[in-house]
Amino acid sequence: LAERCPAEGLEARTHVVKGGWARQLGTCSAEHFPRTDPVVIMLAEYEGKVLIGRNARFPAGRFSALAGFVEPGETIEEAVRREIWEECGVRCGRVDYLFSQPWPFPSQLMIACIAQALGDELTLDVQEIEEAKWVSREDVRADVRRRQPERGELLDGRQLAGALLAVLEARPGDDDALAVAQD
Repeated sequence: LAERCPAEGLEARTHVVKGGWARQLGTCSAEHFPRTDPVVIMLAEYEGKVLIGRNARFPAGRFSALAGFVEPGETIEEAVRREIWEECGVRCGRVDYLFSQPWPFPSQLMIACIAQALGDELTLDVQEIEEAKWVSREDVRADVRRRQPERGELLDGRQLAGALLAVLEARPGDDDALAVAQD
């Protein structure tokens, strides 16, 4: 990777140091740390169902939680509400933070949330979302247990979106769901 050294203003080659957490310039040994962009990944919940979507890059039948970048000056809660509104036309109220996962390259911090939708009518931004649907806890339960991508699974439980669905699955009244999600 060639870039300009901010200390010397020279173009220089960098190499990975500190186990991938930084890059170091060969000429002056200045260390550069990757910038981290916050990204929200979320489910909207309404009357016992959650909203999932798919864009054109996903294989047919493969759905995920919605996601998007946090804009400058925006709170996590505002970003969740904005992304759900922009992508699917659904207004949301309360937003609960659940957990996060670093993705250092391409330099993102994924922030998982669940939002309470105020309605279930969908108006998709087809540039972002090709298809979206509301799924029940039973749909999620069956899919988390099955985990067979060749059959059009909702999503891969090893990824953050899968973990988000597993958390939803484990909410009130189902203590064994988290164990299933961690298998």
